[in-house]
Amino acid sequence: MNTDVQRLAALDLNLFVALDALLEAQNVTRAARRVGVTQPAMSRQLSRLRSVFEDPLLERAGAGMKMTPRARMLRDSVHDGLATLAQTLDVGRDFEPSAPRTFIVAMTDYATSTILPGLTARLHADAPSIALDVRPFESWTAAATALDRGDLDAAIGFGNGVPATLHRTTLLRDGFACAVQPEHPTIQDTLSLETYVRTPHILTSTRGRVRGAVDQALEQLGRSRSVCVVVPHLHAIPAVLGSTNAIATLPVRCRGSMPGLRWFVPPLRVPGFDVVAATHAQPANRTAIAWLRRQLSHAAAISRPS
Repeated sequence: MNTDVQRLAALDLNLFVALDALLEAQNVTRAARRVGVTQPAMSRQLSRLRSVFEDPLLERAGAGMKMTPRARMLRDSVHDGLATLAQTLDVGRDFEPSAPRTFIVAMTDYATSTILPGLTARLHADAPSIALDVRPFESWTAAATALDRGDLDAAIGFGNGVPATLHRTTLLRDGFACAVQPEHPTIQDTLSLETYVRTPHILTSTRGRVRGAVDQALEQLGRSRSVCVVVPHLHAIPAVLGSTNAIATLPVRCRGSMPGLRWFVPPLRVPGFDVVAATHAQPANRTAIAWLRRQLSHAAAISRPS
């Protein structure tokens, strides 16, 4: 028998699964949680791995742990090797949505307002055994890290800044519209640029930013606006508009979830934006993630502007 084959036959595949988790998490407890074993069991796996590779692999560094040079060399090949093996197991098989499963998806506030309702309706009707765990979308950097660790199945955000290492699916393109309360005292049937810049603005920003695409468009015209309120969530906009004489410039698809407001075409040209779903480039559960991407694309397709 070939020497390499003999060496592989003597190894436990679970050791490589544990190694992948340990090198990604660089923490025994988190690695154990990812694989679904106890912390003591993962500690035993680490001990066996150190014996196999004759290297500590993870060393104490302050309050945490860091990879040894040997571990850094192993990390990508182990991860890619397991991904290739998982794809081999998937050959000729389709994901079966009748089996219970939870998909973990990070979504922006916009996505939860426009895509999530259609997605949940589709899953409820066609795949009732499938559950969703929706997490807040923080940034593409954070999403890429979570996807790489297996903490997320997909992330939905705006199209700019998506890391090239992720698998990207464009779900939709949207533009902007302006909204005010129905009894606004100065904005009646039309909205001029002069009225637009003179009226106080409400802005949605999860990070407290007070400049965006609208401000860039106004700057090109030599104009500016005054932001009176910054809120972290889109669903707060109708209530705030109802108690002020302010104006909000929002994605067009928000009209469907914000009845009772008066809407206008912006009196200036504001570029639209893409919304994308990103997944790991080589997910271990490839057929399941491909199925999820199809459901997201379908939900986005039915979330048309009202």
